[in-house]
Amino acid sequence: MPYYKYHGALLGFAAFKTHIGFFLGAIVSEFEDQLTGYETAKGSIRFPPEGRLPLPLIRKITRAGMKRNEAKTAAKKKVKPGRRR
Repeated sequence: MPYYKYHGALLGFAAFKTHIGFFLGAIVSEFEDQLTGYETAKGSIRFPPEGRLPLPLIRKITRAGMKRNEAKTAAKKKVKPGRRR
């Protein structure tokens, strides 16, 4: 399964017989109201194989995931293990 990284794991996707799966982690819950009509799970979205993908929504969710990962990276850089200030 292809997976993109950006300051950590960002987005994975795969085609299945009955759906196209996007794997984004916990960020999916932030977009529940915009994902009505699609099957969702804790960290994934299932799009039907027929029809067009909602690319603007996918971009929006991906950008939110990028911001989340940037924030995690920044937080890790502030306090390095084993060092005292």
